[in-house]
Amino acid sequence: MQGNPFLMDVELGKVREFAAAVRAGGPAPDLSDQHPTSSPTFLMTAAFWRRPEHEVIDHSANFDRTLHAAEEFTFPAGPPRAGTRLVGRSHIESITDKQGKRGGRMTFTEVVTIYTDEDGAELARTRSTTVVVERPPEPPATTVSY
Repeated sequence: MQGNPFLMDVELGKVREFAAAVRAGGPAPDLSDQHPTSSPTFLMTAAFWRRPEHEVIDHSANFDRTLHAAEEFTFPAGPPRAGTRLVGRSHIESITDKQGKRGGRMTFTEVVTIYTDEDGAELARTRSTTVVVERPPEPPATTVSY
């Protein structure tokens, strides 16, 4: 299954805000650079650019049983710079099942999103793995001592 393409502008202000947010205690972004390179994980903000027609999985029905398991970012020439317009398109790479211990069967879904420029050259690729458990795991027994 493949979602519809979506546009994502790598905006200067958002790149600066994201850099400041994720670099707690690190170097401050260079505010004189009008086209700074985005942080490698900046593409997580694509969630704000997508609409339901761009998605390949609807987790809303199982939100209480959905886990974010992994995220991978690949950049052929480095993360995109501010001022770049990306065209993103997601597809399901694989779906596998595994028997869990406490939550029953687990379904692992890998979604790959390929980001190109407007001419179709690949600029980035993300791989996101989610897990949906069959049922919420039972909480472990708790002991309260006074």
